[in-house]
Amino acid sequence: MASISNNELGNIAEMTPVTNKRRRKKSMVWEHFTVETVGSGCTRACCKQCKQTFAYSTGSKLAGTSHLKRHIAMGSCPKIKNLDKKQITSYTPASSKTCMSGSTSNTPAKRRYQIEMECIAIYEKEKEQLVQLLGALPGRIGLTLSLWTSRQTLGYMCLTGHFIDDDWKVHRRMLNFMNVSSPHTEMALSDAIGACLSDWNMKTRLFTVTIDNSRSSHDLYSANLRDHLSCNSSLMLGGHLFFVRCYAHILSTVAQEALEAIHDVIYNVRESIKYIKSSPSREEKFCEIAEQLQIMNAKTLLSLDVQNHWNTTYLMLVGALELKHAFASLELSEAYYNEAPSMDDWKRVEIVCTHLRHLHDSAKLISSIANPTANIYFHEAWKIHFELSNAAAAEENLANGMSDMKV
Repeated sequence: MASISNNELGNIAEMTPVTNKRRRKKSMVWEHFTVETVGSGCTRACCKQCKQTFAYSTGSKLAGTSHLKRHIAMGSCPKIKNLDKKQITSYTPASSKTCMSGSTSNTPAKRRYQIEMECIAIYEKEKEQLVQLLGALPGRIGLTLSLWTSRQTLGYMCLTGHFIDDDWKVHRRMLNFMNVSSPHTEMALSDAIGACLSDWNMKTRLFTVTIDNSRSSHDLYSANLRDHLSCNSSLMLGGHLFFVRCYAHILSTVAQEALEAIHDVIYNVRESIKYIKSSPSREEKFCEIAEQLQIMNAKTLLSLDVQNHWNTTYLMLVGALELKHAFASLELSEAYYNEAPSMDDWKRVEIVCTHLRHLHDSAKLISSIANPTANIYFHEAWKIHFELSNAAAAEENLANGMSDMKV
């Protein structure tokens, strides 16, 4: 066989065409987008409605279609006004189609638009029934408002109605779940809430609106919405009791005030736990010291908190209190460990935990009830106020600061 030189191999390589075959686009999202070339090896997806472009591919790297689906399905496209009639764009895998066809062999598969229309029909039917139920109520309706922002910086609002029927049964129904602009501005939220209330025809039936613990949202838009709804004088007492803060937010505010008073001790406790848990040998040594001091379950008591959740910080301090002598012994035997709180620091922690226990028990009780009523809230708030007032009368500096806050 004749040998082939390196030059001939190079010529063959140059003559061989390089194929970069990409698979056919199967996602339904391409009904709303086109692909445009913007440069060498770079393409972007262009929305057919608003002409906004999105990243699609750079060289051999594809950006996927999730962000394109969000643009259409979440109402981000300004050209799509009626979200209830938008086309369903989720992709149905072939495996799901095979499973459905096998389970319903005698029933012809429905087209996507048929499923869409059936879903909308069910929604309209259920909504009409709920409108009739709300219209026949003997009393008023309380609302709760929840706000949050997703990892994709998309803002959402959930509006839930709470009411009592003729049989004195408490009901809780989700009224609206919608996309709102983020950050949640005063005007955007007021307009969104007002539109929801008009849609349900309940502007004259409102009792209160309870806002979640998202920052200072109460101060941002409560006055604006209250004034907007007070135009027809339908709010009780002129709207003075219309907006109510979330009970969990109140407990969190009081608890954070207490924890701030011992932030230096909390730092030492947190760093001590991190130091011990950073090495299995250290943790084993610490547990042996605790056993010598007749402290059982040291590994369970040694828990690290989530810094923005006050209840976990409380549980961390409660467990650390039982291990205070073990921390002191570890500091004597470990040359590199010097974060153990002093006995005076532990006394401060004990005082704080005594007061936080009432808040923690109250939050645990309220969260365990599916539909907590006003009498339960009042009793829990009264107990906390009673305990803090007694502590303030005993001239405890920390309790004085906590009792000054409105529970």
